[in-house]
Amino acid sequence: MIKRIALFFVCIIAVVGATFTTRTPVFIKYSNDFELYINSRSSMAKIINVDYMNFYFCKNVYGESVEINADSFNLQDFLDDFNATILFTEKIQGGVSYYAYSPKIKYQKTLNGKRVNLQVVQKESFVKAGAPLIFGSF
Repeated sequence: MIKRIALFFVCIIAVVGATFTTRTPVFIKYSNDFELYINSRSSMAKIINVDYMNFYFCKNVYGESVEINADSFNLQDFLDDFNATILFTEKIQGGVSYYAYSPKIKYQKTLNGKRVNLQVVQKESFVKAGAPLIFGSF
């Protein structure tokens, strides 16, 4: 009986360990708080805010985003971190939206016939990054 209980706990620890080591927030280097896009690959996704530890317990995650302080942000360094290439840009009210592709990010969408999996909106007071895109407002 004790062996079965011990085996059960070993299995639980293995599953939890596998979850923590195989699934990491895309933007972990930039924040411990994230917006996750749940249950849909479209703008109809449910958007929830989670911290680093609760990230691992979320299911049906189809994307994520993070807000970054504009004062500490360097676009080229950010793109280099993800080995990302800018595919196209778009001027938006008060800033610029960059659409890029990174081989390091699993999420992706097709826009203008191109695979996109990283969007960065850079405004004067903040930067928001999303994978594959930013859903909701910015």
